Amino acid sequence: MQSGNRLFLLSGYKRSDIHEQKLGQTRFLAGDEFSLADFHACLMGTKLVNSTPRKNVNRWWTEISNRASWKKVLGTRKNA
Repeated sequence: MQSGNRLFLLSGYKRSDIHEQKLGQTRFLAGDEFSLADFHACLMGTKLVNSTPRKNVNRWWTEISNRASWKKVLGTRKNA
């Protein structure tokens, strides 16, 4: 694995730890309302969820990925 890829994976694990801790305190990343922080993190969602099992991140991902707006974004990205 190249050095840059290793650094990216390590930073992803650290980011997942931070998300796990924050989501243990609030419903979404910036509080109890869906925000731009959540949308931005959605773009990394599968990497966050698949990196290691995290109860709060998985709860958040399940809720976010079932939103109609997120499904619309995914449909738009597939058609691009």
